[in-house]
Amino acid sequence: MKLLVMGGNRFLGAEIVSCALGEGHEVTVLALDPPRPEVAPHVAWVKADRNDPAALSAALPGPGFDAVIDNIAFRAAHVELLARALAGRFGRYVLTSSVDIYSNRRGLCDEVKDETLEPFELEGAPSSEHYLRGKRACERALRAVVANWAVVRPAIVVGRNDPILPYRRSRRPGRGIGGRSMFFPVRVADGGPILILDDDVRIFHSVWVQDAARALVLAATHPQASKRAFNAVGDEVWRSERLVRALAQACGRDAEIVRVSQAALAAAGLGDYGPPYRGGVPLSSNARLRELGWSPSPAEAWLPKLLEPAVDPSGQPFAARRLQEIALAHKVRGERRGTPEEPVRRDPPKVAAEPTHRPPSRTVAPVGLSGRFDAEASRRWAEEVMNGSAPPHRSYFRRFGAGVAGAIGLGTYRGEPSDEDDALYFDSIRHAVRGGINVLDTAINYRSMRSERVVGRALRDLEASGIPRAAICVVTKGGFVAADAADPRGAARYVQEEFVEPGFLDPGDARRRHSIAPAYLDASLAKSLRNLGLEHVDVYLLHNPEAAREVLGEARFYERLTEAFAVLESRVREGRVGAYGVATWPGLRVPPGHPQHLSLERVVKCARDAAAGRPHLRYVELPMNASRPEASEHPTQSVENRLVPALAAADLLGLTVLTSASLVHDAEATRPILSRLPPVPAPLGVAAASLQLARSVPAIGCALAGMRRVAHVEEALAVARLPAPTSMDTDAWPNRKRDIPLAVARMTSETPSSSEPSQTARVTVVYRRPRAKNQ
Repeated sequence: MKLLVMGGNRFLGAEIVSCALGEGHEVTVLALDPPRPEVAPHVAWVKADRNDPAALSAALPGPGFDAVIDNIAFRAAHVELLARALAGRFGRYVLTSSVDIYSNRRGLCDEVKDETLEPFELEGAPSSEHYLRGKRACERALRAVVANWAVVRPAIVVGRNDPILPYRRSRRPGRGIGGRSMFFPVRVADGGPILILDDDVRIFHSVWVQDAARALVLAATHPQASKRAFNAVGDEVWRSERLVRALAQACGRDAEIVRVSQAALAAAGLGDYGPPYRGGVPLSSNARLRELGWSPSPAEAWLPKLLEPAVDPSGQPFAARRLQEIALAHKVRGERRGTPEEPVRRDPPKVAAEPTHRPPSRTVAPVGLSGRFDAEASRRWAEEVMNGSAPPHRSYFRRFGAGVAGAIGLGTYRGEPSDEDDALYFDSIRHAVRGGINVLDTAINYRSMRSERVVGRALRDLEASGIPRAAICVVTKGGFVAADAADPRGAARYVQEEFVEPGFLDPGDARRRHSIAPAYLDASLAKSLRNLGLEHVDVYLLHNPEAAREVLGEARFYERLTEAFAVLESRVREGRVGAYGVATWPGLRVPPGHPQHLSLERVVKCARDAAAGRPHLRYVELPMNASRPEASEHPTQSVENRLVPALAAADLLGLTVLTSASLVHDAEATRPILSRLPPVPAPLGVAAASLQLARSVPAIGCALAGMRRVAHVEEALAVARLPAPTSMDTDAWPNRKRDIPLAVARMTSETPSSSEPSQTARVTVVYRRPRAKNQ
């Protein structure tokens, strides 16, 4: 194809030209500066001022072009003049826009929903909005004057020759090492500490410059790109600290990060020092470009490329300034420790070679048990359990997430952070999994991280005994601020040094001991994976998010929830999380208007807004037992303009429910509901009867119960051996027929093709749930 590239000699424009030439296209560049020497022999250069209509028309005679890629349009007039100059002589007009144009700058921006392009007028607009309003005006003009158009909206474009300045009030230092993309690489490469502002905790998306160029060429040449807008963004969700740690990892070292105040920077003569990537950059979905076959390069592929020219920054104007930064870092760190420190210079490291495969883009990858809950391993495990000496009833197993699970799960909340209780849980977990319980529920704050660790130890023991990790569904949670019982520091100091000082956690949230801030959840998830000793957790739940709703207010809470889900979607793509959800206490059971009320329908919408494609919100955990029947009886949720109970809402929205607090011991409170169910054997008692109730209610995928002792496990397994009730009052369930349970598991004898008969039992799951509306 014949392509005209407007502004093809610098940074992104130069990469567009290289990409187009590499794909075999014939390229003409219109620019005031000549092309780079290495590409000059291969392109036609047209020198013209695009702001001069006569010069533009005179410079572009001839038959025209198959497509135009306009990389330097910043005003509507730019688009209108070029379209007139080439009238009838071009096929498609591709505009480089920006994700900055989105008005929705809190959630994950979608190309379809955020194309209002308002406001776009420059007159009277603050200077900070001139760029985004100019791009909106360009897009409006393009749609008005061009029939065959496409728009590519890159996020922050990262590359070696980035000309954008990192400093707020400095003279132009030149491209390359002085640009914002090199701000952190040159500091990481010299081996000294890196300063990050105390309040620099915002998250953002970026895109590698070559990926952005590929997106623009694809939009110009793909037949399905016409009249569509595309976001060009990478998969990673960054904060400044996460980027620094990832760069340090690419160097083969740990990052030395020192958090500083703006006042300390000003006192040291570094008042213009700040984050190179400003807060407020919207997170964006790249789903449309992926539909055309585009995918972004993993960070592990391009981070080393940023470090290559940064290894020896000596002789750069940057070097003298860097000494001031290092001196300040040692001064601040010394003041916090109460002792002075002398700055130490280190030899620059060798840059790590570019990997030949893609590891997950975590800053510190947990080393531990691999694998994830899956259908085949869990089915084989269920068959072995059913062939055991005391198998569960055939109604006990059902489809659960990615595999097959028992209707009862083991919880790890209760107990003390002690070796004694660790030993009790270790024995209980092993006994439970061997008997037919393969959903293990924990959280980072349960027994100050010790519950997660004992779950991990039990999983490794079970794996060694022949029960694979993939047969077990591991659920953990983040949201509560937890100290580590194994750390010698006190709880307050631990939280301050592990979460607050690195910028993961706001001091106010630290005092409240709860946060759903994306940075904190990301750090909490990383610690949970290390505690568990796993590379992957099957279900990750936001723990009591309604606590944040009460603090943030309704509007800001759902914005923050979308940001949190965007981070979890990124971890799903990395392979660290299988699916996610919310674990609530009062949130779904209290009526609308309550300060802690959660709208499950809005929660699902937040996940859709956050997802780059289909969301991975799959689970809800809530309390449900005979003395707390609100989730099944009280209509607190509005779904499709109908008020229904929380369990019915989850069912309508396609979410799997886990019940917490499934056991009660108050016979009087339990009797009214137990009267609806078949009686349970008297020796089991009221607690077991209430567990039978929870595992039998429609829409509940797994009933959780705390099982710190083997005796608790035995009682739960006795319930598992009971048939599930099949006749229930289901008037409250608008989308269910009477007497049809959520899922039925039955055992069938199979005879293999060989001549010898086999008595091997096989689990067959009959799955009657309607198709999930959010999947």
